[in-house]
Amino acid sequence: MSEKPSFNYSFSIDGFGPHYDSNRISGHQFTNPSMNIAIYAENGKGKTFISRAFALDEKKDELSLLDSSNLLSIGKTNGEFSFEIKKDGMPFHKYLVSLNKGNTPTVSNGGNKRFIYHVFNSDYVENNIISKDFSLDGNIDGYIIGKINIDVSNDKEALNNKETEQKDEVSKIEEQIDSAKKDLKKQGINSSLTEYKNINYANLLQNNKIKLSESYETLSEQYTKLKSIPDEIPDLTVVKPQIDNKTLLDAQNILSTKYDIAHFDDEAMQIINSVKSQRDFYEKGLEIYKTQNTKECPFCHKDIDHESMYYLDLYREYFAQAEAQAIADIDKVISALDSLITDIGNYYNRHEKLINNYNRFKKFIPEHAEKNISELSHKGKLAKLCEEVKDLLSSKRDNLQSTEFDISKKISDFDQLLNEINLAFDNDIVLVNKLQSNLNNSNNSRLALVRKICKARFNLLLDECQSSILKISDLSKDINNLSESIKDKESKAKTSKKDIVTNDFKQLLNYFFHDKYSLDEDTFGITFLNETLNERAKHVLSDGEKSIVAFCYYLATTHILVNNEEDYNDLFFIMDDPISNMDFKYVYVVADIIRGLKNYFPQITGHTRYLVLTHNSEFMSILCRNKIAKLKLHLKKGQLVKLKEELLMPYEHHLEDIVRVANEDNPPTHTTPNSIRQVIETIMNFEIPRESSSEKY
Repeated sequence: MSEKPSFNYSFSIDGFGPHYDSNRISGHQFTNPSMNIAIYAENGKGKTFISRAFALDEKKDELSLLDSSNLLSIGKTNGEFSFEIKKDGMPFHKYLVSLNKGNTPTVSNGGNKRFIYHVFNSDYVENNIISKDFSLDGNIDGYIIGKINIDVSNDKEALNNKETEQKDEVSKIEEQIDSAKKDLKKQGINSSLTEYKNINYANLLQNNKIKLSESYETLSEQYTKLKSIPDEIPDLTVVKPQIDNKTLLDAQNILSTKYDIAHFDDEAMQIINSVKSQRDFYEKGLEIYKTQNTKECPFCHKDIDHESMYYLDLYREYFAQAEAQAIADIDKVISALDSLITDIGNYYNRHEKLINNYNRFKKFIPEHAEKNISELSHKGKLAKLCEEVKDLLSSKRDNLQSTEFDISKKISDFDQLLNEINLAFDNDIVLVNKLQSNLNNSNNSRLALVRKICKARFNLLLDECQSSILKISDLSKDINNLSESIKDKESKAKTSKKDIVTNDFKQLLNYFFHDKYSLDEDTFGITFLNETLNERAKHVLSDGEKSIVAFCYYLATTHILVNNEEDYNDLFFIMDDPISNMDFKYVYVVADIIRGLKNYFPQITGHTRYLVLTHNSEFMSILCRNKIAKLKLHLKKGQLVKLKEELLMPYEHHLEDIVRVANEDNPPTHTTPNSIRQVIETIMNFEIPRESSSEKY
């Protein structure tokens, strides 16, 4: 079993607070195998300035903001603090602080061993607890790396390679996206369209095609045509056909009727036959003769003689008979058929013109490109049927008694053709009106088409980028797997600083207070009766409880100072009066925690290191009696003396101060009355312990 190492400690202090001239400390060396040190000092002897010297190491990032003047002795322009350790006679560690008035302090922490000093004193309580109204700082970042450091360098290199490869593929896609958008801009497509904006990396990565029946090239051609629509657009109105079978039905009625013929002698019939072809003329003449009171012939305008009267009477008698009326009806229907034939011809001509205009302009509207209005293949059939009926009527006029004229089949054929025309009209009017509307509102058609073009260009781009998209997908899976693997491996070797600080702080609070006070992990505030106190803590907690909270927070935040488990072996705790304002029952708890520091920091593989400074003689006695302090020192005026096995009497140092004042070795100070009170109360408690009034004693 190897021998314990021997450590030699030396303090040198000059110009720090009370440490100057005859009060300076120099050349004080002590040997002990342990780094568990306690220094007892009365008030005003400079123990707090010793803790402040060590605290500068924790403030190394803030040194540029500090002024040495606040640490220097009054009237001094420079000062120095030195703490050196030798191990087995060889230099081991040296902590050095130099002060120059008007300059920032300089701190050196080195030698063969560098320590991480963690200081608790009144400054720590003020800066971390009181000034923040007990709203503790829970913004703790970082991790502590464990000793078992899993090598993830190969994984990280592979991850970096995958990420670089993925970036290359992303760049390729972005270049193709730019190219696609340039194609669209060349066509004059507005970049503010949603469909244009949807051509982006994120949407491409979804790898979902848009359903379209036409290709990008086809739609682009349609857009070119649409942009070339002439300024003057003709009226494409479809006129409803004004054609019916009424005239044919009239003809059918005449053809199926047997008419009586006129009966005159041969000479009279010759005269009548000569006027049949001009019936309207002669009927009109008779009408004039009838309405005018004159003896003048309506035809030759001569005076009517006996012979003329014969002709007039003959004409009048003939036109009054059925034959003449039948011929008149036949002629009227034939005339109506002529008009119907003309109407039919006009309708077909209009329809042909409509077809030509529709076909001319439909090419400008993509949705009409493949649509056609009706081609009427029966163009001459209706007129032919009418002509055939006319011929039959002419034959009927020559033989009014004949009824052998059946045109029911012709009427049926006519109705069928007419029905086809009407059906064609119903179909054509929808198409033509839609085309007319689209032509008149070509901007809407352009907008609808450019939206399709953008979608089609997206589909085309998707095809162009397919290999890169699939590769990126595969790389994303690899990157995710590698990242998770690295995260998992690193998580096994590191601990969250915030988690371990939170856990230790809660344990320490529970050790002192049990369930009275706890920690709200969300706000990092002190809770009392399940209610977070926040700034009210300063009113709820007693002074002693405030000191306990500060001490617990100090110990828990030790973890913030380390970055890996090896750092725990470099910790050196400096604690200046950690039992200030505490009830005596808590003093033993603090002493027990100091003795068992390793229970809270199991990462320390060797012995714990700490320097406890106190002006409380009872607390010092507890540290000595329980062997918590292995090196026990007494800081006097300009001296640092090693205490042996004797115990400190509670009033001993107060009595020494009184004797020096009484012998006029020292003038009275502000602590002299307190020393007198301490001595009197100690003697009184010994002589008459039941007496509660020191004034009466």
